[in-house]
Amino acid sequence: MRKFFFNLSTFLLVLVSSVMLCHQAVGAAGCPSGWMSHGSYCYRALYGPGRTFQEARAACLDSGADLLWAETQEELDWALQSGRFGIRDHWGQCGNCSETYSGWIGAQGATLSDSQQSSDLVWLMDGSPVSFKFSWYLGKPKLSPNDFVSLTEATSPSRLRTDAKTDKKFPICKMNPNSQRGPCPSDEWLQFEVFCYILVKGSNGRNLTEAVSDCQRRDPSAHLLWITSQAEMDWVMDFSARNWRLREDYGAQCRDCRFLGYAAWTGLYRDEAEGEKFKWLIDNSNVDVTVKWFVLDPGNPPRNYGYIYETTSDLYFRTYSPEAKHYHFCKAPVFVSTTAPTGATATTTIATREPTSTHETVTSPPTSSDLTTPQSTHETTTDLSTTNTAPQGACPSQNWLQFSGFCYILVKGSNGRNLTEAVSDCRRRDPSAHLLWITSQAEMDWQGNWRLREDYRAQCRDCRNLGDAAWTGLYRDEGDGGNFKWLIDNSNLDVTVIDNINDIRVYNTNWAYF
Repeated sequence: MRKFFFNLSTFLLVLVSSVMLCHQAVGAAGCPSGWMSHGSYCYRALYGPGRTFQEARAACLDSGADLLWAETQEELDWALQSGRFGIRDHWGQCGNCSETYSGWIGAQGATLSDSQQSSDLVWLMDGSPVSFKFSWYLGKPKLSPNDFVSLTEATSPSRLRTDAKTDKKFPICKMNPNSQRGPCPSDEWLQFEVFCYILVKGSNGRNLTEAVSDCQRRDPSAHLLWITSQAEMDWVMDFSARNWRLREDYGAQCRDCRFLGYAAWTGLYRDEAEGEKFKWLIDNSNVDVTVKWFVLDPGNPPRNYGYIYETTSDLYFRTYSPEAKHYHFCKAPVFVSTTAPTGATATTTIATREPTSTHETVTSPPTSSDLTTPQSTHETTTDLSTTNTAPQGACPSQNWLQFSGFCYILVKGSNGRNLTEAVSDCRRRDPSAHLLWITSQAEMDWQGNWRLREDYRAQCRDCRNLGDAAWTGLYRDEGDGGNFKWLIDNSNLDVTVIDNINDIRVYNTNWAYF
């Protein structure tokens, strides 16, 4: 697990744990050491601190696997054999988990009915529906929002249950040891330069909120299409070379698509609060490429959200309100894997694909609760020479400082970041990273020589508003009696915050920083 600090405008203090997922020499059964073999696949649970559903999937993806899916009833029955994954035996490591003795698998449902059926569930690995019966804990799944499936070893044999995606559990992963992961999530995606693209079709359209969630379900780093160069725009909109079959399949397949058809949502939207500029949902950045609009478009507010529209001879952008049901375009960075030695035989797989927040984007322009990807900025880091420095390989680099199983770094530079950008940069630096959260008083009391005040004033050009500051993941939940919580999992603050000259302070009422 990784944690991060961010200052109010420029400094980033990042906290990550030692690498937990290691690939070792392949054994006789064809699986890496520590993985079980069944059929042609490899399986294991990842022990340690509990993870939310999204964090669990990111951990599996980082190891070249995915959350467990089953292709047959026999495979699922094998996985449900008593104590198969050793979850109960290792539950003591999951200090932040409830007593469910369970691990996340890769199934979820939009809305689960009060029944024993699994027909509303899909496998995240490929979006296919679950086609066989699940053996439910206590006879049936819980109702929404408990739509995310886990395997519990609280019974013998094991059973399946549903919980909220913010619950903490072990990940249960599955991999194909004979296949090398390509640069894109699957063969259905198209690659252009360093990004992957897919036009999601089917018998049912999605409104804007559903489209965003579907992209993130398909890959933790995916989002509705955003475009950063004119070359990319020209590639996407090349009607003669890019046969998206939008018009043809939309008309033939989609039963509930409506409002100005032959359309696919993108991440383009109009920001009425900022002079009606068009921006990209993923990071609120301005559109700096030429957009080919259809006649009389863009429409007037509230038709603020952009989609691609296909005529008989070309592709155009149009706008509509977010409740419309359309197809949608997803985009994700390519997956690049490298290895670095961490011991005599072990290597660590490092993925550049970054997961997204466990919070889903809403249909209004993004706010500080949304995760975005910041623009690049010149930055430096504080290199602290100390006996607490993590051993080689435990942290991402020697610039990180270790304390009690976690690694910290203060990232500085000439440009600051707001809270939204800070969260996103944490995720960019490490797949399981987040703004700082603190789980013990010893961690709160631990201090490093961050040189925050000195370097903040010397380096940062655009830092402002109560300077010499670094963002944390602490916030005030006005909807829950004003309790302070941690952004990573919405858990309550359960350590003492000292009120002195170096206190944690609050800006704009609810967001805390050092």
